[in-house]
Amino acid sequence: MNCLGEVKSVYHGFRGYDTGRNVRISKSAILDRLNPKGIHIDNNVRVLIEAMLIAHDYEYGALKGYKMNSDIYIGNNCVIGGRAMILPRVHIGNNVYIVGTSGK
Repeated sequence: MNCLGEVKSVYHGFRGYDTGRNVRISKSAILDRLNPKGIHIDNNVRVLIEAMLIAHDYEYGALKGYKMNSDIYIGNNCVIGGRAMILPRVHIGNNVYIVGTSGK
């Protein structure tokens, strides 16, 4: 195991994200800071450049004046492609490759 990868996993753990072992997250990936405990990432996962993981929404809560937290689950051995967007209440199984978007 690469020492740097372990440090990144620990860093995201301190921020409140639930990450497994051997998780690599691009520096330019955007992980939800409003609900970090709502992002659950299992082992051997890659989150590539500019991918977005959003674990909150205002769908119903905005009407009542508060935010709604909705967890994201990413299984083992997954790749979240560049500029892919994972929205609230998404459960990704094991061995899945999410293709990213193209262009800006």
